[in-house]
Amino acid sequence: MKKLFAVGLCLMLVCALTACGRDAKKPEDGLDVAYFAKLGQIPETEYRLGMDIEKLKADLSAKAEEAGEEGFYDLTEGEQTVRISTDQYSFYYEKGHEEKGIACIVCLDGGFGFPQNSVTVEVTEQLSAYEGKEHPATEEETFFLPFAQDTTCISYTFGEYVLNFVFQENALCGIVLYDPQYWAM
Repeated sequence: MKKLFAVGLCLMLVCALTACGRDAKKPEDGLDVAYFAKLGQIPETEYRLGMDIEKLKADLSAKAEEAGEEGFYDLTEGEQTVRISTDQYSFYYEKGHEEKGIACIVCLDGGFGFPQNSVTVEVTEQLSAYEGKEHPATEEETFFLPFAQDTTCISYTFGEYVLNFVFQENALCGIVLYDPQYWAM
């Protein structure tokens, strides 16, 4: 009787654990998109929305010095915005809101577990548990692309942040995570 009871408990435990993972809202590699987006972070980088600008510059300078590279990052000032860019990421903030830190992060090399050139269907299927809005990308949503033609955007809102997957000719070409309170799209 004890053995039968133990087997029953084991089966119940296995069923319970199996059900826990059934509603996971993650890409194939197990990455929790909502978790990182709500943190304001693209998981492939250690920097996040709201991070202090001077700390970001100091950290990138230290990495450049450590690697022995000049030009490890580039700082570009526009009329209203500032871009700090590396090979893979660009970090933006609006002048006048420096104290709020990074307001927008753009990744051109894939992110959230999706490699560059992933197709629209791959992203929408993996994120089907979330409500995304697919639409033709606007000029504002493709500000980081020098020549944006035949672009589509899928927008998700996670907490206070917006996550855009931007596709050109159905291939993922950029991921934009931003704080709409301090970054206008």
